[in-house]
Amino acid sequence: MVACNWTVTSSSGEEFDVIENDKGTEILDVDGNRIKEIGTWRIVLNGNLGSHYIITWSYTFDPNDPAEIYWYFSLIDAKCH
Repeated sequence: MVACNWTVTSSSGEEFDVIENDKGTEILDVDGNRIKEIGTWRIVLNGNLGSHYIITWSYTFDPNDPAEIYWYFSLIDAKCH
């Protein structure tokens, strides 16, 4: 799991403290090379003007993708409080 904290400012000027939690699993071949990674990203944004968002994504990273897209995302949930 990777946990990060950072800040971002919206176009309206609201400043957000962001907590990001990434949970992923690497899938390796028999030689220990990464074939792909799958997991979830959960991002919590707390604004200094009262906005609060929780966004959860699933992702797949495939470095061997022939279309060279590599990252695939699906929105699981988004909440605004």
